[in-house]
Amino acid sequence: MRLFKLFILPFLSVVSFHSKAQTLGKHASNIKWKSIETENVKIIFSEGTNLKAQRIADVIEYIHNNKTVSVGNKSKKIDIILQNQQTISNGFVTLSPYRSEFFAIGPQDQSSLGTPDWLDLLSMHEYRHALQYANANRGLTKFFYTIAGQDGWAGSLGLSIPSWYLEGDAVLIETLLSENGRGRNPYFFKEQRALFLNNEIYSYHKAQNGSYKDLVPNIYPLGFMINNHIRNNYGIETGRKILADAGRYKSIIYPFSSAMKKYTGQTTTKMYEKSALEQQSIWAKENKTLKRTESTLITTEKTKTVTHYTFPQYLNDGSIIAIKRSYQETPYIVSLKNGEEKKLTSIGIAAEEFISAVNDQITWTEHQKDLRHANKNYSTIVIYNTKTKSKKHITTKTRYFSPSFSYNGQKIIAVNYHENISYTIDVLNVKTGTIIESLPNPNNDFLSNPKWTKNNGAIIYLVKRNSKLAFFKYNFIDKSTKQISDWTCNTIGQFSVSDTNIYFTASFNGIDNIYSIDLNGNKNLKQISSVSVGAYFPSISKNEEKIIYSEFTSKGYKLHEQLVDKNTPFYSIPKLENLNYFNIKTTAIEHAILDSIPANNYIISDYKGFLRGTKLHSWGITTSTTSTSTLGVNVQIQNILNDFNATVSVLHNLNENTNNLYADINYGKGLLNWNLKMATLNRNSYATIDQTLGVSTFSEVYYGAGFSIPLSQYKGNYSRSFNFETNYIQHVTSNYEFFKKLPSYNLNFGAIESSITLSNIRRTAYQNVAPRFGQYLKLNYSKSIDGSTAVKIVINSIFYFPGIFKNHSINIVANWQKELLTNTYQYSDNFSYARGYSTYINDQVAKLSLNYELPVLYPDFGIWGLTYFKRIRLNVFYDASILNTYFYISGTEENKTLKITPTDMNQNSFGGELIFDNIFFNVAPISIGLRESILLNTDFNNPNKNYTFDLFLRIGF
Repeated sequence: MRLFKLFILPFLSVVSFHSKAQTLGKHASNIKWKSIETENVKIIFSEGTNLKAQRIADVIEYIHNNKTVSVGNKSKKIDIILQNQQTISNGFVTLSPYRSEFFAIGPQDQSSLGTPDWLDLLSMHEYRHALQYANANRGLTKFFYTIAGQDGWAGSLGLSIPSWYLEGDAVLIETLLSENGRGRNPYFFKEQRALFLNNEIYSYHKAQNGSYKDLVPNIYPLGFMINNHIRNNYGIETGRKILADAGRYKSIIYPFSSAMKKYTGQTTTKMYEKSALEQQSIWAKENKTLKRTESTLITTEKTKTVTHYTFPQYLNDGSIIAIKRSYQETPYIVSLKNGEEKKLTSIGIAAEEFISAVNDQITWTEHQKDLRHANKNYSTIVIYNTKTKSKKHITTKTRYFSPSFSYNGQKIIAVNYHENISYTIDVLNVKTGTIIESLPNPNNDFLSNPKWTKNNGAIIYLVKRNSKLAFFKYNFIDKSTKQISDWTCNTIGQFSVSDTNIYFTASFNGIDNIYSIDLNGNKNLKQISSVSVGAYFPSISKNEEKIIYSEFTSKGYKLHEQLVDKNTPFYSIPKLENLNYFNIKTTAIEHAILDSIPANNYIISDYKGFLRGTKLHSWGITTSTTSTSTLGVNVQIQNILNDFNATVSVLHNLNENTNNLYADINYGKGLLNWNLKMATLNRNSYATIDQTLGVSTFSEVYYGAGFSIPLSQYKGNYSRSFNFETNYIQHVTSNYEFFKKLPSYNLNFGAIESSITLSNIRRTAYQNVAPRFGQYLKLNYSKSIDGSTAVKIVINSIFYFPGIFKNHSINIVANWQKELLTNTYQYSDNFSYARGYSTYINDQVAKLSLNYELPVLYPDFGIWGLTYFKRIRLNVFYDASILNTYFYISGTEENKTLKITPTDMNQNSFGGELIFDNIFFNVAPISIGLRESILLNTDFNNPNKNYTFDLFLRIGF
């Protein structure tokens, strides 16, 4: 049974975790939802965005009917929600329930994702995931889907198909079906290129699961590299055969690797090594032919920690400012001068990092969210004054990006995203944030990264139209707009403007380098840098003699300074596609399609109703979200917009050997989340009658209703939340047995059960074991209407502080609980007692815990795909606890009952926890802890015990 609770139940939790951790009411209640429905997809969108929704439907229908040869011919109709109030560029397909969400806003930096229209890219990429899910749902995966619904489908898929395959295949299809998807984008490969040229090819386990110590490319370039190698060397339909066999579990052990070996002769490990060596050879050969430009390394401090310096800019005093972040520290702005580095200020959570500086002012944007609705976000402009060291938000509840100062510091230009999925460039007053002027955008082009010219008379900005990029110039004097570069499918990143030129990062030669082009529109192009991996975020000096940029390395972005050669010859852009530079094998079926997709006519319908889009999505075996001591079956219902869900569960408590029935119905759309709940329970608890202590077993039915108010926000680097919840619950108990002697009696009472939760948590850097600062407080108060049958108060709190070193953490836990044993009704006891002690009956308990946690080792090794050791942590603790409890006093020989005497009991302990942060089956992050507790007081349930050893688990996604 211990093995079952430690290992089997956590994996049942993994299977259904995502479907139980939903937050209701993510959308603003005033959105007027519309829908377009075809045979294969339903697009759900807000009023005013119908043209974008129609384009999504067109792309998906065309792909479904023409471009599935490399994934399979199975499909399942999918609902897609077009989110138009987000400021984060994202998209996903998920199960429980089966749906996709597109966040409509595209990223400002055009280096990162290639030149396809953002929603076209999402349509290609995310619909590929939908097809993958459908074509893997066969054999054993379909069996799990039959017995457990979409939870079973998700769990089986996660264990059989590696995530790198799913993401790499989706990137591959977006590359095949466009002129410049990520597979033709050097930015996408920069981590791999830096490592491979440094002769660092990690093990397959490390490449798949990552590292807290080293820079490891994410699963997207990893998956693309392997999938593209398979396509080019083993045939375009090999991938779909591997996907189908792995979904079937034709081999129960290592189903994906076995399927790959069947069709290619290589296991996944060997295929990874083979594709990595091939790619390394290609890049190494190219690197030998490069004539690299000379530059000076500015950030000379040597560090073992991956550290990035980005967005460098020259200031008038000769200093350089930049954003610095590392695996140990969250982003902040630094000043560099004469070899010295100084921290200026931290920057808050942002959808996209960016800074612009002039004189004594620096501006950037920070992410804000609606207090109630998680899918309604904002991006506001912040100004920092380096002299007064003050910060000011000049906008609120806006969606601005890439703010840039005029050279006199009196105005800011920024890209403004609107909820009808359109973009403008606004000129803002620096002091008030009010709009002075909005630039015209009659074609509703995607606009990014506006910059002022030196005389403040014009701005330069990037335009994306029909999946191509070009520079444009807007003149404030005559209100004219002029195109100053040719349209290109190459990526163009951040840029800097001088008196006569634009200096920008572009992918013209297959490596992200810095180029210049005249401002006058004659389109004379020059190559400024030649580096091995990539040069980004260029900034030109005032006299145009020097340029500073971030060069990417295997240890992060490093600042380099380079002299500008005025005699550099003009540059002609090579046609890399004609040279098969990217090694992409297109076919008559899978090739660039975005310009040839026909526009269809669709019926637009209202999407409304209380139960709109409600799905019965999962059923079968489950476990509780709050305990690894329960097992049972459930049925789950949820609607697509996630403002209604219902669950019915039958759970068996392994500790108490009791069976319980639960039902919950929840609805949240406006400020409040409403809920109805009921349960039938078989329970046991401690109770006292006439100073006689014993275990009472009884049956209970409860039912009731209530509401909650969940609020959250971001403030700088902090995530804050407030949640108030209250319920009226009617409790009906019966069949009491007390010492199996006293007669049964029944209770029927109502109670108000409420809680308040507050949190203020600072975001963490990648290696931080815990927040460096933070507070969490939860108060639970439950009381029967009559005031005496049942009363319970619980306070839980935790406070985070920085440790001695950056990745160390001190946290103090203070908990208190009061519930008298003389109460007729006893609530379940979920208190966390002092470590090492067994639970002891009490009226009141208080506990203070001191913890010092630190990383010990980053092993970065795996065992046969079963588990991967990513980090080992040590936590040293001291627990001090005092209980208001009772001593047992035995009765006479004739009367065996136990009498009790009130007393105070100390439960103090200290010890250590060695925690292994592992990833099981390359998908499930589970921490295994080994705890040794030294008891400083007697454990009255085990008086001969002086220490305890425990094994515990923590599941995290």
